[in-house]
Amino acid sequence: MKPERPREGGEDLADAVGKRERRMLEARRPERRGTLAWIGTIGIVGWTVTLPMLVGTALGRWIDSRGEGKYSFTIMLMIGGLLLGCAAAWSWVTRRMGMGGRRKGR
Repeated sequence: MKPERPREGGEDLADAVGKRERRMLEARRPERRGTLAWIGTIGIVGWTVTLPMLVGTALGRWIDSRGEGKYSFTIMLMIGGLLLGCAAAWSWVTRRMGMGGRRKGR
C-alpha cells in the first residue's frame, strides 16, 4: 500500500477532513437572526392571522345584509377566518423555524 500523497495545493487528508468538519459544524450552528428579521416575522404572522379574519368578517356582513337569518354569519365566518389564519400562521412558523416534517428513521 502506497503512503498518502498530499493533494494539490499542499493539502493532506487530515487538513481536508478538518476543513470539511468545520464546515459541517458551522452549518449545524443555529442561525442568528437580527431584530429586523424577528419584527418581519411577527408582521407576517400577524397579517397571516388578520387577513383571513377580515375577509371572513366582510363576507359574513355581506351575507347578513342580504336577508334576515336566525344565525349571524358575521360571527361564524370571522371565527372561521381566525381559525384558518391561525392554522396558516402555525404552518408557516413551523416551516420557517425548521420544525416541520418528520425526520427519516423515526
